Amino acid sequence: MNGLPSNYLIGRDIHWEFYLFRKALMAHHWDMHVGSYNAYNACLSVTVLPVIYKVLLNVPEVYIFKFYYGFIGALMPLPVYLISERILKRSDYGFYATLLFIFQFSFIYILGWCRQLVALLFFAAAVMVLTGDMRRSHKKLLFVVFMVGTVLSHYTTAYVFFFLVALIPILVRVMKRLKVPDDSRGFFAASLAVLFFVVVFAWYAQATGAPFKSAVSFFTKTLRSMSEFFSADMRNNSELAVVGIGISNFPNLLSTLVHDTVFALIGAGALAVIFKEEYRQGREYLAAVILCMGILVAFIALPFVSKGYGGPRLFTQLLVILAPLFITGIDALTGFIGRVRWRIPSIIVLLILLFSCTTYLNYHFAGIPYSYAYDDGGERRYETFIYDNEVTGALWLSNHYNETSVIHGDKMIYSRIIYGFSTYPRVDREFFNGTDTETGGYVYLTHFNLYQRLVFLDYPLAPPRVVNGALKLDNVESINNYKDLIVNMSTIYDNGGSRVLIVA
Repeated sequence: MNGLPSNYLIGRDIHWEFYLFRKALMAHHWDMHVGSYNAYNACLSVTVLPVIYKVLLNVPEVYIFKFYYGFIGALMPLPVYLISERILKRSDYGFYATLLFIFQFSFIYILGWCRQLVALLFFAAAVMVLTGDMRRSHKKLLFVVFMVGTVLSHYTTAYVFFFLVALIPILVRVMKRLKVPDDSRGFFAASLAVLFFVVVFAWYAQATGAPFKSAVSFFTKTLRSMSEFFSADMRNNSELAVVGIGISNFPNLLSTLVHDTVFALIGAGALAVIFKEEYRQGREYLAAVILCMGILVAFIALPFVSKGYGGPRLFTQLLVILAPLFITGIDALTGFIGRVRWRIPSIIVLLILLFSCTTYLNYHFAGIPYSYAYDDGGERRYETFIYDNEVTGALWLSNHYNETSVIHGDKMIYSRIIYGFSTYPRVDREFFNGTDTETGGYVYLTHFNLYQRLVFLDYPLAPPRVVNGALKLDNVESINNYKDLIVNMSTIYDNGGSRVLIVA
């Protein structure tokens, strides 16, 4: 997991999570209605839990997220291995399926959204319990405990979990009508789905409110976007690349081919589970597989859905259930073509290629800086790597600024400003997109703005590409294009790594 290269946190959501944790720590209590980002605040995994760590361990605040959450995340592969080993009936296959989970973008960089890290651990533990051999009463008790833990940790992970719990009994009833064979005793029932709904509704709609409003808004926007069903603008670049749209260079093509091969093998594994009785594990597992595959197809097919929630994060959650299908798909295909000896080599080669693409090693070898780890430049490094001078500048500004004024900057200043202010100030992240300034306001320039002479107009959503022999970063422009905005402003602070200007 990618948490240690910087002295500060790496990612996007993590900075808001850290801010809400500090609010709870300084107030000596958790306020469920604090801040404009209170959907995050409803996640006890990044508010109450890190405060407990801070009180018990008395370590620097930032290292709770960078270090101790890493230990929590390191536990996730264990239930995935146990699930896969029990389904595939072979320890080596279980190990390879777990590597597929570990080599996902959302696992390697999961310290960028710690609320989902904790929720995924609970979700994986709940699925692990279902595959275990224990008394039914103990299984139900543990499942409910892990279910509640997921709800308290992250809303979207809980919504996907609830979707599965609610629809599995319906599909199982359909399979019974179709006389799909199954000797095992069913676990899921309508009562469990009702209990899950009560917990979700009580916490998200009644106690905290914001996560429920976010879910309603998400589904509303999805329905409204159906009129633009075939518009590429309504989908993320990573989801478009799955179907070959927007591929800009060879590393991008290689990554698409590798990921599409993994998706195809999981699809082949799903077909084997559905149509070949030798791979089937019971009606409930079959229902879970069908639902997970349906979610993935809907995620790519429906407009706006991929913009509302990151595809890699959803795929990582579903891999808790689907990871064994990657092995099943290879097993079924190599058996079909009579090349059984290719099974293990094929698995190993694909996993190596997947890890290389997920960490952007393919871009590094092509001379395109894109990796957090391998390159000291590139849009991901520029966006996420925070310098001490930037935090020092934010601290100085917090002690000298007029609280009624606005702090202007590019899209990424929030991740620097947060470390200097106990209460998040009025910040304009659209300054370089043409936002008007008021007299007495401030412009905060980051290390990236000063030394690379570039500004982020928005989050970089696509890989860098070469245009007319020069590297072009997504949603990044030269600061020289905006000289007219700052030419008449006065510098009131400059420490060599950040600069504060005042609007005259």
